[in-house]
Amino acid sequence: MKRRACRACGIAALAFAACSGDNGANALNDVREPVADLSSSSVTEPLSSLAESSGSVERSSSSLFGLSSSAPVPESSSAEAELSSSSAALSNSSAELLSSSSTVLSSSSESCVMKSWEQLGGDYPYIEARICESSWPDGAIADGKWRVMYTDSSCPYCGVFDERVGAVTAGNSSVTWLEGVSEKDEVPTSTIEACGGSPCGTAVLDQGTLTYNPFVSIGFTFARDESGKPVPVDVSDWGGVCVDYAFDAAPSLELDLGDSLNSVLGYAYPAVSLSKSSYGTRKCFTWDQFKVPSWYRGEAKDWLENTGVKASKQLVGVMFKIQTKPGEYNFRINDFSSHDRSGFDVFSVLIAAF
Repeated sequence: MKRRACRACGIAALAFAACSGDNGANALNDVREPVADLSSSSVTEPLSSLAESSGSVERSSSSLFGLSSSAPVPESSSAEAELSSSSAALSNSSAELLSSSSTVLSSSSESCVMKSWEQLGGDYPYIEARICESSWPDGAIADGKWRVMYTDSSCPYCGVFDERVGAVTAGNSSVTWLEGVSEKDEVPTSTIEACGGSPCGTAVLDQGTLTYNPFVSIGFTFARDESGKPVPVDVSDWGGVCVDYAFDAAPSLELDLGDSLNSVLGYAYPAVSLSKSSYGTRKCFTWDQFKVPSWYRGEAKDWLENTGVKASKQLVGVMFKIQTKPGEYNFRINDFSSHDRSGFDVFSVLIAAF
């Protein structure tokens, strides 16, 4: 895989970083986000920090990409999110979807033939992962392009009528990339080059008429069919994921299960919480650490156990979500890799870069 020298330098500093078993799931107990009916009075921001395990964090030599956030931050609402369980009632078709999803078979990493992104037809210099050939959907086209996945004005449950304010509420948040103009919400090539092969920019959080904290989500989809529709991929053999990031505000790392299943779960994406970091911070999570948020009150009880493991067998994409007080927050996603590759393929990446 072709790598730039400046990209390799960032990875070299992490060559011997241990992937710890940080239990980010516990922090989700204090995270709230809206469900489809938006019956909550407010949404609390993600926790600003998690307990760090020894050896799990490495610091890079520079802060984000040389920018600073100076936007004023108003006080957040002290009200707790109240969520309605009635909005999570499942239809027969949704129940069938859940039933079928729990029987998806995972592949064995010991017996499968592994394919890299290049072999699948893609060229993604900031995703370090391989896919089991037997798990790749027939006819699927590799994606992996980082983009804005959704914002508080474009998400499936945004822009609905809020009885408390007697109007349709929506945020005005957006993402400004370091350089260039985005097409189809994708990271501009000029930004990728300026950031050494990584997505970086500024999340501009604007609450608009929302009654909870504004948010944006940056991530990627694994694969798409010929019509461009995202398709699920079995990545359970990865064991989990590792990320190296720098965010001015504490993000969460969410698993995208596709429109149908996300809707069934009331958009309670399986997730882990991350601490904010002005420097490069590396974290690793196994699939069993991804949990449905504690605010979920739906009827998809099967997903409350082994959530991340089940999700990994039919994963559509991965997303970093920033939800906090209005303001401007710089971010940089230095590296994303599968858990099984952490610390083992670093040297091959360095060689390719030169």
